[in-house]
Amino acid sequence: MIVIDANSLVKLAITEEHSEDAYAAVYAATASKEPIVAPDIILAEALNAIWVSFAKKRRITAAQCESAEGTITMIFNEIQAIPTRELARLAMGLAKEHDLTLYDALYASASVVNNAPLLTFDGRLRERASDIGIEIVGNKRHPKA
Repeated sequence: MIVIDANSLVKLAITEEHSEDAYAAVYAATASKEPIVAPDIILAEALNAIWVSFAKKRRITAAQCESAEGTITMIFNEIQAIPTRELARLAMGLAKEHDLTLYDALYASASVVNNAPLLTFDGRLRERASDIGIEIVGNKRHPKA
């Protein structure tokens, strides 16, 4: 089992730095029939990132935005989504103790609860998750993506 964050999910939908690493990690998990899990916020958070890339940052076209939305939704349907309410208490504690956003703390909580590694390329989350004792999946040569 691995926990995937929105940052990694976006990398599966839009080719950017570390996309190949995200593909490799997800491929390895699916090839060995490991479940991929995430807090249920992953869909909204990943779609928001795509929208921001299109509407605010102008890094992708409207067609790329539409394609990415389809890809993210398709992948989300294969993810075992954990309801936020099941992670909320632990996430609040981790957020306070490790100076995390609540969003990042939810991904960390999913890893802790499931004793599963976390696939992320978010530098701050990687650092804090390591401090918590969570194994990080992904290219460890570039921790500050």
